[in-house]
Amino acid sequence: MGKHEHSKESSFILGIGPTIHTETIKESDREYKGYGWSRSEAERNAESNRSSGNSSSSGSSGGGSSGGGGDSCCYVTTACLDAIGLPRDSLEFRAMKILTKEHILKSFSGKRDYVLYQKKGPAIVQAIESREDAQNIWRSVYEKLRNVAASILSKNYGKGHQQYKELILGLEEQFVRDR
Repeated sequence: MGKHEHSKESSFILGIGPTIHTETIKESDREYKGYGWSRSEAERNAESNRSSGNSSSSGSSGGGSSGGGGDSCCYVTTACLDAIGLPRDSLEFRAMKILTKEHILKSFSGKRDYVLYQKKGPAIVQAIESREDAQNIWRSVYEKLRNVAASILSKNYGKGHQQYKELILGLEEQFVRDR
């Protein structure tokens, strides 16, 4: 039986939104991660990954928490940063917090996207984490997040929102809908 670690973080800015639970099972040099809106969902997903042999890449997944269980901008951004070993206070993460606060939550359509994303994010992360090529996928996602962050930091929130929305819809199409 492997060692279980559990973390829980409120998503998006200042505790707005649901809590993201992450369960990590560590066995020798392998980690099996599960994400969910509840602890039991995260545990089930971690156990499912362990039983199917879908481990996170050794040595690079789960790194980079900014310590103390701070708030989590979003499911995909957080999972991506964890997977490639970047801190959750990275430029990309901070940019996503700005986008959420300054643009997404200020309009009806943005709030609608926010709610839809809350439903899609966990499935996207779980689908990517279950793949052998997850590390390569996360690197590709990170490059797209850098472009989103550049738009946001130049205060082109509409463009950043559209880029992020296209990223999420593309990941859903590629990894979730075929399951």
